[in-house]
Amino acid sequence: MSQQCILSSQETPTRKVAPRFTEDEKTVLIALVGEFKHIIECKKTDVARSGQGANPVEPSQLPTGTDADEDSRCTSIARPDAEANISVEGCANSHQATSSTPAATVAAETYRTPRNRMAVLEKTLAAENAIRAELQKEEHAMRIRLMQEDHDYKMREREDRRKFENKVRDLELSKLKNELEKQKLEVEILEIEKELKKEQLRRLQCNVPYL
Repeated sequence: MSQQCILSSQETPTRKVAPRFTEDEKTVLIALVGEFKHIIECKKTDVARSGQGANPVEPSQLPTGTDADEDSRCTSIARPDAEANISVEGCANSHQATSSTPAATVAAETYRTPRNRMAVLEKTLAAENAIRAELQKEEHAMRIRLMQEDHDYKMREREDRRKFENKVRDLELSKLKNELEKQKLEVEILEIEKELKKEQLRRLQCNVPYL
């Protein structure tokens, strides 16, 4: 029985398990892991330097690498001393001129440092103050114009009222004058009638015979 098992095991070939990654894939994965590891270490160094200020970087603080290409990439990423003397606006302009980065990304680069944010804030406040001063100037000019128009309207209204009152006064005076003329005519008529009566009475007296 045992001999049959041995023979059956010898007859059936052993099945080989296929590897999960090939040698090329393992090489690529190891290179990627090393690269991202160095990038993360460089980012940590940048964060530590931004918290400490502009202190020089000691050689012991720089990340160490095993590959020459990876060291050059890490060194190009973690160079805060060289980037500290370059303004963010200059970097954004050169980056915009040499690459196809959108304008929103360049604008975001401008607001990265507190100094640039303060400069942008001061420019914004200066623009707001200029607009506010211009609006106040326009409001003052509008108030002056409205006051002048109101004054002119009041003066015209006063002049029209004065003319109307003068016209009414002239009408009343002419009416009084007509009344006086009428009264004079009536008096003259009465005088004439009185003279006529006197004349009639005199004639009557002349025509009466004496007894």
